[in-house]
Amino acid sequence: MDNEEHIKLEEMHGDQNDTQVSREVIDAAVMYQQQIGKRVNRDETPSEVLRVERHADKPEPKRTRTGLREYHERRRPAYLDDYVVNAVQRKSRIKDQNGKYIRASSVKIPRNRREARRSKFAGFWDLAEADEITALKTKGVIVEISSDEVPNDAKLLTTGWVYALKSDHEGYVIRFKARIVAFGNYQRPGIDFCETFSPVARMSSFRMLVALAAALHLKLYGGDINTAYLNAMLAIRQYLRSIDGFPCAVDGHVYMVMKALYGLRQSGREWNS
Repeated sequence: MDNEEHIKLEEMHGDQNDTQVSREVIDAAVMYQQQIGKRVNRDETPSEVLRVERHADKPEPKRTRTGLREYHERRRPAYLDDYVVNAVQRKSRIKDQNGKYIRASSVKIPRNRREARRSKFAGFWDLAEADEITALKTKGVIVEISSDEVPNDAKLLTTGWVYALKSDHEGYVIRFKARIVAFGNYQRPGIDFCETFSPVARMSSFRMLVALAAALHLKLYGGDINTAYLNAMLAIRQYLRSIDGFPCAVDGHVYMVMKALYGLRQSGREWNS
């Protein structure tokens, strides 16, 4: 009996020691939190509230319009219209003055119009420029107007030429390309453009489409819309000082841009919306 009572007393004494140790650990943790200044059960402030408070004192930028269309007006997406599509790449190769096919590796791409004029392929670049200007005027992208018709708050943009080559699978040139590009970096946000986002296809979506076509034994066809951006109307009209090598026919006139020109900040958005 004495041994049993002695064992029970030791067990009770051990429980009391464990309780005392656990309380000491809790007290030490509380003191540590107080020392480092950590707040317990604090209320988190939403990031949106902080963002609103941070920008509450900032004045809104002055917004004026240079066009006639309002932004809330719904439009049919431009890419749903009918266009001329190149389903098959052109196979005809371009020959030089000696009657030989031109390899793309032998052509140096000009960085500007001055280099294009000095290139030994200047004649091909001139034809590409003429085709570009003809396409812009035929599609109604640019229209000559008097400088008096330009709104007072409109900004006249400058342009530049961008050159490129299109080659076939064997590396021979099949087309000399020249594009008029507006310097959209001079556009003013909220005045000359608003929305710029435009969606693009994900690679995962393309892989899924190819996988479905393979599983269902379907054929895939690809196409290229000629001068795609030039088919979309601009919500806010833009104005160009002049085009290098192709000035306005009348002195004192400027170009008014009616459609999405390459280089404008909103061109991709206008094409997709």
